[in-house]
Amino acid sequence: MVSPTSPSSSLGLQAREAGQWQSLGPLSQSSPTMDSAYKMGHICKLRAQHIQMQEKTFTKRINNIFQHGRMGIKIQNLYTELAVGTHLLWLLEPISGEVLLPPNQDHMRIHFLENSSRALAFLRAKVDTGERASGRGAGVGSGDRLDD
Repeated sequence: MVSPTSPSSSLGLQAREAGQWQSLGPLSQSSPTMDSAYKMGHICKLRAQHIQMQEKTFTKRINNIFQHGRMGIKIQNLYTELAVGTHLLWLLEPISGEVLLPPNQDHMRIHFLENSSRALAFLRAKVDTGERASGRGAGVGSGDRLDD
């Protein structure tokens, strides 16, 4: 029989004393808020790892496209470099097989918006999402991607 003072009592084990089952440890009395806080923290950690893995994979895929297109471009930070719009326009060329006008290389916000707008307009012209037919817009503008 396990005594309440034995080391296994802190593990939340149960012992049979006088014909009754008795809880011996603090683990059997864990609080539901502590469990749910741990689960939520674990879920957030897994979600962050998943996003980081997707970002790394997508960055490698884009760099592979640039390498095969012999463009001499290598992306380091996916979010900031695509938000500017120049790399986004350069990326659309090998994917679509069409030659686009070169992006605006200036460094003001208005030029970033111009490049992103041109890329989105090109994509809208190539892909009919069905939303235009129903009268709704795509809901994504060049400012939405730049400000994220």
